Amino acid sequence: MSLNSPQISETVIKFFVPNKLKQQLQELADDRGLTLSALMRLIATDYIKMKK
Repeated sequence: MSLNSPQISETVIKFFVPNKLKQQLQELADDRGLTLSALMRLIATDYIKMKK
């Protein structure tokens, strides 16, 4: 990593969802070639941008 690169701080968020919702989200992620984690970050980021 370059000395000039900004460091990204990450944390873990855990929450419970119904199995069917997780399956649907996983299928959506798979269809887009994303991990479930990346899809959830994308959804959360877009939601926050819409609400500002």
